[in-house]
Amino acid sequence: MAVFFYILLSLLAGRGSAVFNLTVGNQVFLAGNILDIPSSGVQSACSTNCSTADATLKGCQDDSACLCRNNTISSLLACEQCMFDFLVTRFQEAPDPKAGSQAVLDAYAAACQAANQTLTPRSTSLLLAPNWNGPEDTSLSTGGAAVVVTIGGLLGVSALYLLWNL
Repeated sequence: MAVFFYILLSLLAGRGSAVFNLTVGNQVFLAGNILDIPSSGVQSACSTNCSTADATLKGCQDDSACLCRNNTISSLLACEQCMFDFLVTRFQEAPDPKAGSQAVLDAYAAACQAANQTLTPRSTSLLLAPNWNGPEDTSLSTGGAAVVVTIGGLLGVSALYLLWNL
């Protein structure tokens, strides 16, 4: 009877220490807290996707098999993708480091890997927003280009003239 008690106790102790933590930068989050984003435009715009993902994450509690299932990960990815697209479309900074964050998805994949659950890189990768224009839009109009080329040409010819006459 004592052996059974010790086996049961060790199993429960092992279960209690297997916490599904995500480390993003210097912060550590539990799986159920990943989508706790402060009230903002991004939260209201993605409430449909994120409420489903949040309910799934909280329903899994600390069960790594549940947290690393395809449907759980795809709902988390859909939520993060929605937030990322919203932020890019509105050219806004994230109200929280967890909103639309590839770092959160990378930490989630690392936590699944630590729990011996393998994920494909594609299942935890954000895609570029459809209207992504790069970090900076540096376009020069035709008139501006003509002015720049003319000034550059004059400076170049002047430099050659000076060197020719030395």
